Amino acid sequence: PRVRPLRILGTVLLALVALGIVTFFVSNKRFEWPVVAEYLFNPSVLLGLLTSILLTAVAMVLGTTLGTLLAAGQLSDYWPVRMACMVFVGFFRGVPP
Repeated sequence: PRVRPLRILGTVLLALVALGIVTFFVSNKRFEWPVVAEYLFNPSVLLGLLTSILLTAVAMVLGTTLGTLLAAGQLSDYWPVRMACMVFVGFFRGVPP
């Protein structure tokens, strides 16, 4: 096996950066870890987490369904459906987030 010094150097640099980030989080007094521990499992925080996960799942299902229907519409032989799907996809590709 060939020794790749740049990969070794890159790995060491990434490990040092990760160690610096962990040290920063652990040793910084401004993070107030007792406050984090107090509110981490607060019911309102957990409800917000559950709501975020639920919205993510709903958005994924709707996005996948709509994307599949639009892709099928673009492959359609019926001209109005194909044009409507192409205009919809083209418009939303051109709109910045």
